[in-house]
Amino acid sequence: MAKMDLNVVKESQETIANRMDGKILREDDFESFRQFISHDFGEINKENKRIFNFHQFNRERDTAIVSLILGSGLRLSEVAGINIEDLDINKALVRVIRKGNKEQYVYFSKRYWI
Repeated sequence: MAKMDLNVVKESQETIANRMDGKILREDDFESFRQFISHDFGEINKENKRIFNFHQFNRERDTAIVSLILGSGLRLSEVAGINIEDLDINKALVRVIRKGNKEQYVYFSKRYWI
C-alpha cells in the first residue's frame, strides 16, 4: 500500500467556497431561518391539522433550541444534554458537557435569543 500513488485532487479555495455556497447560513439568513421555524412553517402547513398543531405546541421550544445553537456554536449533542438549571439568562451563559465528559461554560449571543 505504501508504494501506491494516490490521485489526490487539490481544490482551490474558490472551488471549495463555490461548492459550499448555499449550504451555509449567512448573517442575514439567521433571522429568516428563525422566522421560518417560529412562524412560516405553521403557515405553510395550515391545511394539515396534525402538523399545524404539532408546530404550535413545539414552536417556542424549537425556536429556542435553534437560537441557542446559532448564538453559541454548540453541537447538537451538547444542546441535547442541557437542563433548564444549566442556563443563566442574565449572564448569557450555559453549562454544557463537552466531548470527553468535560464540563464547560459557554456564552451565547442574546441577539438570537427569544
